Amino acid sequence: MPYILAMNYGYQKNKIFLHSAKEGKKNKIIKDNNQVCFEITDSIEIIKSENACDFETKYRSVIGFGEIKIVNDIERKKEALQVMMNQHTKNKEWSFSEKMISKVNIMYIEIKSLTGKKSGF
Repeated sequence: MPYILAMNYGYQKNKIFLHSAKEGKKNKIIKDNNQVCFEITDSIEIIKSENACDFETKYRSVIGFGEIKIVNDIERKKEALQVMMNQHTKNKEWSFSEKMISKVNIMYIEIKSLTGKKSGF
């Protein structure tokens, strides 16, 4: 059965870094099968029209396949969290407490293949 999961992420060097709670459905799914397909869409904009069926969507997207792996090493967890925070904030240096690191599950997708598409640009 396929699963769709929406998650925040960070990208660096052909890897997508993700975080989640240590318990839950995502973790069971990954342990059962670490082969994944992912999709990322950016720049979504509705282009309106005078005619009902002539609306369009302006977007860029990628679809990829890979293997997802769980990170257990504390230093690698910190590095992955730094990648995610750098992607979403202007601050380039964050600190992470040991307590916080111990509560979070860090994963990464090793990208095996990737395709892209854009429309309306």
